[in-house]
Amino acid sequence: MACQDCSGGEFWHKLGRCAGCMVGCALLALVSGLIWWRLGADSSVPALTALLFLLGSGGLLALHLLVWSWRRLTGAGQHDDEET
Repeated sequence: MACQDCSGGEFWHKLGRCAGCMVGCALLALVSGLIWWRLGADSSVPALTALLFLLGSGGLLALHLLVWSWRRLTGAGQHDDEET
């Protein structure tokens, strides 16, 4: 990744810190949802593949938003930034 928050560290430490990554996940979820809907949202192989892509990108976006909101509510992000 291009930003400093995403270039190093463990996966769990990267969640919810980078607005660019969250926007990217939102765009991926939007595009995959549109592709799934365009393919008919049925049980064909291409539609199921698009659905799995939607679930993966939407799940990653949900994790980002969950950790971001937890850090905002508890103030945990301020303590992590001071240590680095």
